[in-house]
Parts: sequence; structure tokens; C-alpha cells
Amino acid sequence: MAAPDRGVTDPRLDPLLLLLVGAGGAAGSLARTALGTALAHGEATTLVVNLTGAVAIGLLLGLTGGRHRRLSALLGTGLLGGWTTFSAVSLTMAQHGTGLLVWLAFTVIGSITLAWSGLRLGRLLSGRR
Repeated sequence: MAAPDRGVTDPRLDPLLLLLVGAGGAAGSLARTALGTALAHGEATTLVVNLTGAVAIGLLLGLTGGRHRRLSALLGTGLLGGWTTFSAVSLTMAQHGTGLLVWLAFTVIGSITLAWSGLRLGRLLSGRR
């Protein structure tokens, strides 16, 4: 006779992780919308959001070393996933022919540089190099 089903056994399907991602994503999306409304500068807001998100995700990983699954789900995938948005970058790129390469360079190079900087800073603050 088969053992009774006692719920989810695969840790990748942890319902709490899904809740944490959803809660963080809602908070990040609301914060991004509030900033966009307050600043009312489409491209500038998208750039600020993506650059701050890049440094924050690097800092989070640097501080935690990826060891805190639930914290990463809430703050990394959820909050920062909701805060930053590749779709907004794509739309901005599609709408702007002039200055597009400069804007794209700032976004890509800036995001990668800040993610790396955040990672290094997080490792330094956590005592890991």
C-alpha cells in the first residue's frame, strides 16, 4: 500500500517560497510604480530602478552567499524582481531611436558594474572575500 500524501515533498515547490516571491514582487512593483509616479521621467526612472536593483542584488548575494533560500526568494526574486524590469528597458529601447545606444550602454554596463560592486561590497561586509 502506498504511503499517504503528506503534502509537497519536493523542496523546489515549497509553498512558502512562492508566497515570499509573490509578497516581495508585489512590494517591488508597488515601489517602482510609486517612484515612477513621483518622478514622472520614464527613461530616467527605468535607468535608476535598474541600476539600484543591480547593486542591491549583488549586495544581497555578496552578504548571504546564496545560503538563505527564503531571504533570496523574498528580496532577490521577489522584491528586486518586481523593482527592476527588463520589459521597461525593452520598451524604452523600442521607443527611442536617437540616443538609444548611449542609453543602452548606460543600462547594460552600469547594471553589470553595479551588480559586481554590490557583490564585492556584500562579501567584504560579511567577512568573505
